[in-house]
Amino acid sequence: MSERREIDKDEAVEQLKDFYKKAKGFTKDVGVQITKQAGIQKKNIELLRLKDKLAVSYRELGEKSFSYFKKNVPADADIKKLIKGIKAQNTAVRSMKAKISRQKKTG
Repeated sequence: MSERREIDKDEAVEQLKDFYKKAKGFTKDVGVQITKQAGIQKKNIELLRLKDKLAVSYRELGEKSFSYFKKNVPADADIKKLIKGIKAQNTAVRSMKAKISRQKKTG
């Protein structure tokens, strides 16, 4: 009976060695994937920063163009339409601010 235990013990040791070897390989693969994903996320964050800078530039360009075209009537019908829309939106914003202000005073 003790001989049987030795065989089972040796087999168990081999199985544990195999398990640890596989676990080591698995954790290495997971580590590689985590590193890869971290690199991708870092690039995604940088992409968002670049897009934010671009949006700010577009906004600045739009504001300067709008100021220019308020004084100088544009020939392009699309620009005229955009300016009319912006004016309407600005009027709506001012109106909403006034409503909020009145509500704060009464409530």
